[in-house]
Amino acid sequence: MLYSPNISIGVNLLLLTAMVVRSVIPQADVAIMEEHFSQKPDISGTALRIAKKLRVDPQASVKSIRAGGIVGKHEVLFGLPNQTLRIKHESITRSAFGRGALAGAEWLMECPRGFYTMEQLLATRFREALSEL
Repeated sequence: MLYSPNISIGVNLLLLTAMVVRSVIPQADVAIMEEHFSQKPDISGTALRIAKKLRVDPQASVKSIRAGGIVGKHEVLFGLPNQTLRIKHESITRSAFGRGALAGAEWLMECPRGFYTMEQLLATRFREALSEL
């Protein structure tokens, strides 16, 4: 079984990358910006998940914008003296979620039965890619 507040591959790579950056520079200030369509009422589950994984208070760190038909955009900003690092993902269409679901289903077929998050499935590939550097 696969669980994720956001099934798109890109936003989960954003999350994994942000977790690595946070572990390398834990002293950085962190801001999370999220944008969605104007009728979305609350902070997105994705932004809350990012805040939790980065160990920051969502009330203080998450900034939300609601406008028009924005499908979904998330950005993590790491603030340091004299520099910033930004990691950004934007879903252009909702098909990003369908493609992520299909990829997740394919990856699950390679795994023992169990409960997985999209982060776990991508983390394996992330670690493999880092080990090749």
